[in-house]
Amino acid sequence: VMKSEINSYTCFSRLMTKMWPRFPRNDQQQIFSQLLSDITQTFDIALWERLISESDEHLFIFTYRWFLLNFKREFDYHETLLIWELIWAGEKYISPYFATIVGYALLTFNRGNIIYHDLSLTDTISLVQGKMMRMTTETRKNRRISLFMTYIHECTRKIEHQPKNLKHCI
Repeated sequence: VMKSEINSYTCFSRLMTKMWPRFPRNDQQQIFSQLLSDITQTFDIALWERLISESDEHLFIFTYRWFLLNFKREFDYHETLLIWELIWAGEKYISPYFATIVGYALLTFNRGNIIYHDLSLTDTISLVQGKMMRMTTETRKNRRISLFMTYIHECTRKIEHQPKNLKHCI
């Protein structure tokens, strides 16, 4: 991206210093998982019941991997930066747990297949990985950002009118 190795290193170093608190450690992953479980249980009980029918709630952490897969396979470099900026701005202006809302958006994006095909957790993860790999470049180009933003907007709108048991999330 940058031609100067010194400038690249300095930018990377400062970015990592700024981002360090955002990298989940064991306890933060469990908090993310619990918040995502609470949001899903409140807004989509059928999906929540399907996902925890074979496992405990802490397996909701698989959506964190979906972030990485989306950034690696679905979005180009500039789109990835745009989405990270959206998440950081959302954490500041909407909710400190805005990344959880994005996780919920990723989860609901795949809801139909999870419920319809009665997928296990392993099958759910495979579905998402396989679906991303099968999408053509043109399909991704036309749909990825608009769909992603639509789902984030919809999830944010739902959560703005949250019940009292979700006050700790927002």
